[in-house]
Amino acid sequence: MRALKISFLTFLLSASSFAATSLYDRNNNDRGGWSPWKVSYFNLASRPMENPDEGRAQIFTYNYFSIDYKLSGGKKYSIRPVFFYETSGFDDYGAYQKPKAEIGDIYVQYVDYDLAYLPGDVSLSGQFRFHLPTSKQSKKVNQIAMVEGVFTFEKLLAKMWSINYEIRPKYYIHSQTSYLNEFTYTRGSRAGQQGGSVSQNKEYKLEHGVEIERKFNKLFGMALSVGMEHQGWHASEVNGRPEARHTDDLNVAIAGVFDVSYRANFILSVEHSAPVHNARRNYKLGRGDEMGVSLLTFVRF
Repeated sequence: MRALKISFLTFLLSASSFAATSLYDRNNNDRGGWSPWKVSYFNLASRPMENPDEGRAQIFTYNYFSIDYKLSGGKKYSIRPVFFYETSGFDDYGAYQKPKAEIGDIYVQYVDYDLAYLPGDVSLSGQFRFHLPTSKQSKKVNQIAMVEGVFTFEKLLAKMWSINYEIRPKYYIHSQTSYLNEFTYTRGSRAGQQGGSVSQNKEYKLEHGVEIERKFNKLFGMALSVGMEHQGWHASEVNGRPEARHTDDLNVAIAGVFDVSYRANFILSVEHSAPVHNARRNYKLGRGDEMGVSLLTFVRF
């Protein structure tokens, strides 16, 4: 499940599994006062479906506060300080870890929820983000910035049904194509020893997929999403990789959506995320060590 955890770290969303804006951005509700300024909080808590043999698994959380300034129509500017928190427990390697909190990459964004209206009653929303290298990981890999776009095509199928197609391109800007990846061994006879290797820096990430949502009433709904995640790394002569490499993952998720009020929403989902090109084993839906559960929380003040 380490790949699932890493993809949560680089989400912002996502998440390692894909979900469209209707799920991952519930912060477009304009109710709650006349002021153009709004503040909200987002939390994504995730953990593997299977526990390590040694005991309780860690719970990883991705959090941000969103400070928004609303313009006319469906437009707004936002600034979002990001932070991570991990509970105590056993990590993916079976080693016990203490609780840990870290600062993530703060980002600014411009949002237009009414970017365009297309034939067939399809609405298009756009989010344009610029991430600054404020996290420990970004400084480690000498990242200068990351630019991201989120484009969501949405259509109402019936009174209680909607379908979305979303695409999220991300491009990473680094001062160099590789970095020194230092680590400490946590298991076996080499536990406690320092190690390291030269690793390639990521160049791009592209997430896209389809989500269908069914509302049963104003408080509860369910959603199913299927998407792909493509990632690419720079070529690097330093570590003997003269050619760029990439990965392709298939992500499937089912979620329960709880719209408690305009101030609070909760989404509980079960995800399966796995590479489609794996020399060791074929893709199989529902494999326990590739599944995770997550809870998304949106709170508006």
